[in-house]
Amino acid sequence: MQVAPGLTVTSDPSVTGRLRIGHNTLNNASSPLHVVRHTRMLEQLYPNVEVEWRDIFTSTQTRDTLLAREIDMTYSTTPVFVQGWSRGVPYKILTPLSRFDGWLMVRPDGPADITGFVGSGMKISPGPGTTPYYAAKALLSRAGADIDALEQSWVVLEPAQSAQLLATGSPQELGGQWDTDRWSVLNRDAGMRRIASFSDAFGMPVATVAITLTDWAETNPALATAVAGALRTAITWMRDNPGPAAEQLAAFTRAAGNDDAEPAHYVELFEAGLLEPITADAGIAELERLFQGLDLVEGDGTPAGPADYYTFPEHAGTRW
Repeated sequence: MQVAPGLTVTSDPSVTGRLRIGHNTLNNASSPLHVVRHTRMLEQLYPNVEVEWRDIFTSTQTRDTLLAREIDMTYSTTPVFVQGWSRGVPYKILTPLSRFDGWLMVRPDGPADITGFVGSGMKISPGPGTTPYYAAKALLSRAGADIDALEQSWVVLEPAQSAQLLATGSPQELGGQWDTDRWSVLNRDAGMRRIASFSDAFGMPVATVAITLTDWAETNPALATAVAGALRTAITWMRDNPGPAAEQLAAFTRAAGNDDAEPAHYVELFEAGLLEPITADAGIAELERLFQGLDLVEGDGTPAGPADYYTFPEHAGTRW
């Protein structure tokens, strides 16, 4: 059956079980999950699997609900994954989902770089435990500054709130905003200035990965295999069909409450390098080494190979 233009699946009733998915509908870094949810791809592929989608909006909520076994799988950015894995959280990756960049945006008269925030009293959003938080520490290290110099500078704001405050508030209320996906473009077009990116901080864009817990993957091998395969199919279709993928993403986003979403917005993200669907090469091992060098991880675990991270290491790629 066709679930989207050019995306055809064959129903497999042999796969059974229950699958509870934690999903952030506001974050396009997990866009393959948007497509799978909007098209009901899993439900049509596996009619004998009970699929339940749960809306989750923060990294902390994602971690806590997964560890409480309230959901079976969700997504994570690679910096947050590295933090958890190094502390011994039994995460396993089902498949990479996307690669995306984030921009640190300031007013036209704002700081020239991250060090301009040190001692200034200016606030930055979003806060601790997020990918931007670790990016700022990496940028401070590259500049030869104290990586903890901005610990009192963080505030946690929703993107719409921070965009408004960046444009109209005082620098002490908000002097900088880390933007991803559509917000990067919107703030750029509103006259804000980019002074740094995730690529500047980490030497590469950040990836998102679909994750579960080790014991769930081991207890449900058939379902884990089926879900990972379905996600890879959807991601490959998105990569090869950016126009139809943009249509699906816009339709999903409108259904989630953003009436302004248009396919052209997503095409722009693809073309600007702000969003790229991927099935391999998430770059987690490189990020782990960077974090170890910056003392940004609490544990001392170092992966021996992709099997330490991945449920299906044969799909990890060469830059795993």
